[in-house]
Amino acid sequence: MNQTHPQKTRAVQADPIALMALSCVAYILAIFMHEAGGHALSCVLLGAHLKSIGAFYVDCDATQVSVAAQRTIAASGVLVNVLVGWIFHMMLKKARGPQGRFFFWLVMAVSLLDAAGYLMFSGVSGLGDFGDGPSGFFAGESHFLLHQVVLTVAGVGLYFVVVLLLVRALQHVVSPEATPGQVGRLLSLSYLSGGLLALLIGLMNPYGWVLVLTSAAASTLGGTSGLLWLGYLHSSGTGIAPNLNVRRNGLMLASCVLLVGFYAVLFGTGMPF
Repeated sequence: MNQTHPQKTRAVQADPIALMALSCVAYILAIFMHEAGGHALSCVLLGAHLKSIGAFYVDCDATQVSVAAQRTIAASGVLVNVLVGWIFHMMLKKARGPQGRFFFWLVMAVSLLDAAGYLMFSGVSGLGDFGDGPSGFFAGESHFLLHQVVLTVAGVGLYFVVVLLLVRALQHVVSPEATPGQVGRLLSLSYLSGGLLALLIGLMNPYGWVLVLTSAAASTLGGTSGLLWLGYLHSSGTGIAPNLNVRRNGLMLASCVLLVGFYAVLFGTGMPF
């Protein structure tokens, strides 16, 4: 008779409510750093006029600054995503608790997948930070079709590299007994909860469905969709961490709810300057 080894059963355990709370905060943090830490901050530092910040957009009047400054502002969101991913990768290796390591890994994953996904999105659609629209990196450029091909190829290549990095980094999050199925289900729930929250907050924006489809849905849901399947690439026996147990904690849940609520209220409909 087949029996499940008890150690493998305990290798990955997560309270669904606690997991969803951590995932929502990870998504919000990555999105906030892209918009506020990337586009908004560079807008101010480069002398442009910051008009408002929303959950998924920054309204920056950059008509009075140089073309180089305009392109820096357009690219700064993705660049900050990469920087945040690198910082949390470093923090992941030094974190002590399993739950903390998982959270750091998740912020790293959302940030890096979003960055690579944005290149693919702009390459395929011509929209977004690297599109040829008024605020895009390639605004006013001729021969944009060639740029689209380069962006798409670069995005696919970078996404592949990011997935390999994330799968390898999972060894610092899960134990040797963790199975691909356990890790895959864990990350799938993280994606669904964080992505759904991002979509709901995105619906509050004052620009309607266009912004939802080109930013909240495309970059966040599309860009981080790798979380739905990359967990199944994990190889059993490669983990070097203790068993992962995401526990429900009243203080943690209250903090997560307050943080998400604060972000939705403050930036959902846009904060003018």
